[in-house]
Amino acid sequence: MTAVARNQPATHAPDLDAQFRTERIVSLAGFPIVADDKVQGLLFVADRYARDYTGREISVLGSFALHAGIAMRNASFFARLSEALEDAEHSRLRLEAHVHRVERSAEAHDEMMAMLAQGADLTRFLTRMAVLVEGAIQLRDAGLVVREEIRAPGYSGSLLDQLQDLDPTRIIAALSNSRANGRATLLHQKANERCLALALPGSTGPGDSLLICHEGESDDIQLRNLERSAVALSIAKLWSEKREAERQIASSTLLRHLVLVPQADAATVVAARDRLRQKPGQCLQLALFDLPSDGGEWLRQAAEQYGLLIDTIQGSHVALGPQAPLTDFCSSLLGATGILVEPFERLEGAAHQYLRASKMMSTMQRLGRLTRLLQAQEVSLFAQLFETAQPEQVDAFVQARVAAIDHRDPHQRAQLKTTLLCYFDNQFSLARTASEMGIHVNTVRQRLETLSHELGGWEDPVARSELHIALRLDHLSTVVRTRSDTSRS
Repeated sequence: MTAVARNQPATHAPDLDAQFRTERIVSLAGFPIVADDKVQGLLFVADRYARDYTGREISVLGSFALHAGIAMRNASFFARLSEALEDAEHSRLRLEAHVHRVERSAEAHDEMMAMLAQGADLTRFLTRMAVLVEGAIQLRDAGLVVREEIRAPGYSGSLLDQLQDLDPTRIIAALSNSRANGRATLLHQKANERCLALALPGSTGPGDSLLICHEGESDDIQLRNLERSAVALSIAKLWSEKREAERQIASSTLLRHLVLVPQADAATVVAARDRLRQKPGQCLQLALFDLPSDGGEWLRQAAEQYGLLIDTIQGSHVALGPQAPLTDFCSSLLGATGILVEPFERLEGAAHQYLRASKMMSTMQRLGRLTRLLQAQEVSLFAQLFETAQPEQVDAFVQARVAAIDHRDPHQRAQLKTTLLCYFDNQFSLARTASEMGIHVNTVRQRLETLSHELGGWEDPVARSELHIALRLDHLSTVVRTRSDTSRS
């Protein structure tokens, strides 16, 4: 240790001397603060009066400097230790968060596998994936048409509603990249919300895909969860399609056996009854029809919703099921032409009904009278009478009997024909005819008088029957009109 004695020459910094003069420092002693053989600083003792330091004072001050050095060293060690502990705590928290994410990932994977094993539908898979990222998911087909859309309860973003405005080429490019590397690709980002494009595995060309919108960043574990979930979703989709294909094949086989085999075996009848959920005493119906377009998948899906068996046999659609659902199903078929047979109770009679409907449909098509889906009772007689006739002969037969009415304008002609046909169908009752047509009895009477004058009456039973048949055939070949149309004077 050293001490600077009074009157000993020394060189000081000017600013330090100025500070000493300001503080009126007269005496100064300095001691180095040493720790681990390194100078950590200096300990100064200053007085405002002249004095000499005794050996004891110098020893005490030296001890202070020594303890100060040890304290500074310990403080440095403590600071480094605190930093190490803080880093360790941060590492522990990060490790816990990572372990928690890994555990959630494992739970999500296990849940997906359980759903896959249970044969869960696509909606349930998509809902679980949306909850996984607290976002929203769109399932799109190869043409980028949205097939299903799921929003998680916690999703409050707006990006999903803006996807329809995105350039399709951007979506195609992102999906191509996703399909090439098997990973989710960033498609669009706005503020704190992102949209990922993820191609579903299972095809090399354009196929189904997912557009996933979520808020915030996604770490690798979340992305991997999404990608693994997409694989499970693809497997579930393939299984669903396989089950549906097997179901359609079973439905087709069942229906063909019922309508093409004259005597269906008991096992087939029981299976069909279970499939149609036919109750005791419940009547069935069969429809044989054609559509302007092929129908395809939507026709099978519609029949499935109504609980019917449906297939395409010899170029025409055949539907079989309980009376009420089949009637509703047929009402939903726009532009359909064909035959709807009378209700029957025993499934064993399906082959006979199909054969009848086929003959009727063939005859009416050949005669050009199949303009809509007709009830079998409407055409059964004509199908038998004109089974071997040529269309020209039938047209000549009809024209010869209604020619006297055809010279009138189209509106009057339709009114008169409809009124007379309704009159014949109601067994010559003016009251029932007026009620069915929604017009006054006097209006019916006036029209019949006009018709009687034009046609020469209908007292002759044979002539009356021929006229009735001609009117019915003519009605079959015209578009059905509403009651208001036919009653308008």
